[in-house]
Amino acid sequence: MTPTSTLLPPPARTGAATAPQRSLEHALEHALDADHRLGTGTALLLVEVTAHPGAPCGTVVERRMRAALRAADRWLALAPGLHAVLLTGLRTAVAEVTAERAADALLHSAERWAPTDPGTGVVVSVGASLAPARAGTAAEAVRQAGAALAAARSAGGGCARISAA
Repeated sequence: MTPTSTLLPPPARTGAATAPQRSLEHALEHALDADHRLGTGTALLLVEVTAHPGAPCGTVVERRMRAALRAADRWLALAPGLHAVLLTGLRTAVAEVTAERAADALLHSAERWAPTDPGTGVVVSVGASLAPARAGTAAEAVRQAGAALAAARSAGGGCARISAA
């Protein structure tokens, strides 16, 4: 599997996978195996929380976002301000809609902290991938979600992008 270290902010890049990265890789591989057996799908959401100077504590926003998810969804901290959310057991016909709703719930829960002036507040960006619909392996899901997160960042943040393939 491709290390998730390429998705982490530069201070966290060490070349070797960290415990949170290994935890994500293990959880994603396990979810894909289980969903393959059950004929269901998995969505991987990478969530980045950027708190500007003078903004409320990012952990408050992260706690609100966690509360917005379903009880079955798994939240994994990868690095400060970077998290993964695994949505498993998704019916393939509604997997994309479910991922969109989860991303919307995450963004909406952070709206209270939306900046009133440019350069202030907390900005949340979400990148997602769907497996097995668009990603056949855990490594591909991580790569796609990372690319979608980069697209959300490029759009100015405060939005979500789902990988097209």
